Amino acid sequence: MTHHLLMAAHHSDPFQQFINAMFRGAGYHIGYVFAFAIAAIVAGYFLVKFLRRDRGVDPRTGRR
Repeated sequence: MTHHLLMAAHHSDPFQQFINAMFRGAGYHIGYVFAFAIAAIVAGYFLVKFLRRDRGVDPRTGRR
């Protein structure tokens, strides 16, 4: 999905050249960066969800 989007971009675009160089230079490192970013997003989502539930009324124990 993203790969086709990048291929459709102009080859003279400096951002496109930067993306190509980054994927060539650190192809395996990108996987760790994406994995860390996804883990951080999931952790932040659950943290916000837990804090919002903890601030309100707990359905099991009633009011805190």
